[in-house]
Amino acid sequence: MEVNINLNNQRNLKRSKRILRIFSLITLVLAILTGVLLAFNLMEGSVFMQWFYMFYFLLFSISLYMQSNGIHLLDLLGKSYFKLTEKGVEYKLDIFHKKINSFNWNEVEFISIKLFEIKVKVNKQLETINLEKLSDENLQMVKEIFKKRQSEIVEKDMLLTED
Repeated sequence: MEVNINLNNQRNLKRSKRILRIFSLITLVLAILTGVLLAFNLMEGSVFMQWFYMFYFLLFSISLYMQSNGIHLLDLLGKSYFKLTEKGVEYKLDIFHKKINSFNWNEVEFISIKLFEIKVKVNKQLETINLEKLSDENLQMVKEIFKKRQSEIVEKDMLLTED
């Protein structure tokens, strides 16, 4: 069981590569058209706004094309992810924070699951994991994994108290 969730790109919308590329082509044509009109001085108005529109359409076209190829703009700024493995949990919830939080399952003493957060007691320290950035589908999947681990911890505690 290994779950890797990229928090920058977790929308479960089925976007068609073809549709994104068509819109990319349309905005590229608008950028070229604006550039041609600017070069031949056929548009009236502020030259600054004409350049602005041309660069806007060009950048928007590039971003749509990158998304059609599976590259997301937020990934260029930094990574934010949630990773669950058999060994433990590793997560970085914000692209601008450098700290990566992680813990092993065998270090977990207690798990409390709330609506959008999970409290985990690891090595006698309470750690709160905020799950607000997860999509609904990913939130349910992560909660199920933590519930499974929670029941394993309770079973282990029950066995220890019986002895």
